[in-house]
Amino acid sequence: MKKKLLIIYFILSLLLVTDIMVYALYKISLRGYYADIILFWLWFLGSITVIIVFWKNILAKLFLGAIVLALILSMAPMGLFFYAFILSSTPFGLRMEKDLNKYYRAQIVSYSVMTPPWLQIIEKKGLIEKQIIQCTDSELRDKL
Repeated sequence: MKKKLLIIYFILSLLLVTDIMVYALYKISLRGYYADIILFWLWFLGSITVIIVFWKNILAKLFLGAIVLALILSMAPMGLFFYAFILSSTPFGLRMEKDLNKYYRAQIVSYSVMTPPWLQIIEKKGLIEKQIIQCTDSELRDKL
């Protein structure tokens, strides 16, 4: 049972890291706004489950300490990283979503309290999608 749990957790971790890397490098993510959020929360719940199941192991305690320390440190500089974490890992960052047609959708997102919301145009490609345009409203005004 513990071995299966670790395999599932490793797969979730690998999916999450791959999703983050592919988005950071190529602006490609899983289809839909909520797919990435669901993947993150599955990983987070899996982390808590692994910590509980392996609590007698020192690595589980260190892992819990690292998660708590990262959360506390993210609040240190005026909470900016904490707000970015909350807005990007929950639906609170999504301001508006609209399907333009069967191949494209638009969304307005805000992942920071210090920057204006972003307009994103996303191309749907089956199970994944690619962000093709990202701009703020001031950038739109400058281009018109």
